Amino acid sequence: MKGWWKRSIRCWLGLVPGLIAPSMLVGESIETVQNAATEWARIRSETVRAETEWRWQKVFLESTLEALTERTRILEDRRDYLEATAARERGSVAELGLKSEEGLELLQGAGERVQALSVSLVELRSWLPPRLSEALEFSYRSLEDPSLSVSERMQTAATVLNRCFQFNSAITYSEEILVVETGQSARFLSVLYWGLSHAYALDSAEGIAFYGSPGEKEWVWEEQASLGPTVARLMVLYHDEATPEFVEVPARLANPIGTSVQE
Repeated sequence: MKGWWKRSIRCWLGLVPGLIAPSMLVGESIETVQNAATEWARIRSETVRAETEWRWQKVFLESTLEALTERTRILEDRRDYLEATAARERGSVAELGLKSEEGLELLQGAGERVQALSVSLVELRSWLPPRLSEALEFSYRSLEDPSLSVSERMQTAATVLNRCFQFNSAITYSEEILVVETGQSARFLSVLYWGLSHAYALDSAEGIAFYGSPGEKEWVWEEQASLGPTVARLMVLYHDEATPEFVEVPARLANPIGTSVQE
């Protein structure tokens, strides 16, 4: 009898690992799925952020490329003109007359193209964030000066494009006195600019938030009453006054003339 009981106990003990192993495998499987889901969410978030940033940078890269191409044309025109001047100094009177005439025509054409570029930049100013538009005040006054030479106008246009590119590559904080709605008094606002695409502003005294972005004709501010606490939290995190965390805020992606909008 005693031997029979010992054999029974050994049989039951042999079944215990088989009962425990499936439970352990299920736990490990759930943990693996959770880790994979977390990693997928992180990668997806980074992908969306990169696509959004590239979409805006692409617009200004194209603008910069156009300006550089225009500058190359001007330099080529000037090279031809200098060659004509050198020919005159070598005593080639006949060639001088022809080259000088061609050089003047080329310079005149270059001046017209640079003037057209200046007009386009001036027209785009109303869509720029207020902070950037104010910083470029001197450059825009120069572009509007009809007596500005071709080379100076080209340099000024390049300065405007470079400043726009730099502003679009960063998140910029500022404190400004702005009139957010026509007919209302100015407000003292804390503003976070997300490049050239949009901005979040907070009236700390009243706890009112505003969303700014390029509209159909100019940069516009929209009151977002429900976003006051969220934008206030965003400001605190920007100044490293709290533990970093994710904050959900609205964003509208559109080209400068507002014909394609995504929220």
